[in-house]
Amino acid sequence: MGITGEGIGVLLKIAFVAVFLVGQFFPGEVSANALFLLILLMVALCIRRVKGIYLMVSSVLVIVGAVLLYHSGMNFDLWRDAVLENAGIVALVMTTPLLAVCLRFYDFEADIRAFASHHVRSSLGFYALLLIVSFVVAMLLNMGAVPLLFFVFESLRKNYPERTVYNALTRGYFINIFWSPNFVSMAVVINYLGVQWSALVGWGLLLTFMGMAISMLLEYGRLRWRGELRPQRLDAAALSEEAGRDFRPGLYWIIGVVIYVMAMILLLEYALGKGISVVVPLVSLLAPLLLAACMRRWTSLRNQFHHYRTVTLRGYNNEVFLFLSAGFLASALRGIDMGGLVAEGLSALGVNSTLPLVVLLILFIGLPPLAGIHPIITISAVASVYASGGLAISQIQLALVMLTGYHIYAATSPFSSGVLLLSHLSHKSTIKLGIGTNGLYTLIVSACFAVIIASI
Repeated sequence: MGITGEGIGVLLKIAFVAVFLVGQFFPGEVSANALFLLILLMVALCIRRVKGIYLMVSSVLVIVGAVLLYHSGMNFDLWRDAVLENAGIVALVMTTPLLAVCLRFYDFEADIRAFASHHVRSSLGFYALLLIVSFVVAMLLNMGAVPLLFFVFESLRKNYPERTVYNALTRGYFINIFWSPNFVSMAVVINYLGVQWSALVGWGLLLTFMGMAISMLLEYGRLRWRGELRPQRLDAAALSEEAGRDFRPGLYWIIGVVIYVMAMILLLEYALGKGISVVVPLVSLLAPLLLAACMRRWTSLRNQFHHYRTVTLRGYNNEVFLFLSAGFLASALRGIDMGGLVAEGLSALGVNSTLPLVVLLILFIGLPPLAGIHPIITISAVASVYASGGLAISQIQLALVMLTGYHIYAATSPFSSGVLLLSHLSHKSTIKLGIGTNGLYTLIVSACFAVIIASI
């Protein structure tokens, strides 16, 4: 890679992750100031590559945060800490793509197709398979699961209703928001509330499996109502394409890698006493190295890291600037005592019990993103109110509320990165793939989750 602006930007991002991780184990003024300087250099170099609405929204957040901090005082530590507020989230976002390296040490895609060819003959069966595979693969690949599975099932999905394919891909992927430590939603919530992932994962998995069950019931009802439970035609050539292949190794591989990564995350969180914004970047770096050493896949590891360095990291500009800007504003808001004002406002609205409060917060977090406002902004505002004592709700309840609101954004907003990606792949509108595909599903899931959260 030549000494270009993009090349220097990539090196700064790698240095940022390294200094962040070192600073978590050796905290002090030197590491904090070094990280602060790296962020300023990284933003200065990458800001011209931040696109459209991301640049506009991020700039507004920085300006508002700067005004608030100015009135709070010109203390350097105050400004530096505001810049560093979301450094952990940015480090997690930058490193989680490396977890995909573990999955790619084996050609599991052909085994999944072979399993589908052997066992799936109905639209509901195909939906269930794609929903589960999307859910499992997205634990590691995150958004990368969508294009991968879209093309893995290219020959088979032609046999089934188009809407069934889109429903399964999006719902299986997005439901990970409630529990997966590799998803930015979980990092955002944990960063602002300070709750441990291990304390939240049990409730998150409960909501996850409930969401998948609701998804199956809704798809069954839709297919039955439209008379599409059995596909109109089955392409025999597509179904027999890999009929002679033993599909079990691929299934075992996916399950094994997921267990390997999640066990490492739990072990390091317990052993180190650190949050997932530290543990997940560490696992993202260590897990592929250890697996490559055991399997002697150094060439594959080197090639995939080269792709990560030259392609993946270059694309992380919009998210970096947005998350840093939101953290800057969230830190500034801590200097304002909003708790009393919000408590009085809720009382005036008649919100005096947990369920109405839960519903109101879910709507506040989840609805503005339909107009393009990223949920990290609304989540940071809610977290600031909670920190000042303005919300009569437990920490776990609020974390689940935030995740539910984030799920509304991810599944329905035309500005959601997952919806935008699927729109690019399928050449369908973001409105159709967002609200059109998941509007009713998200409404039912959010209502059910609100009742459960309020009863915790």
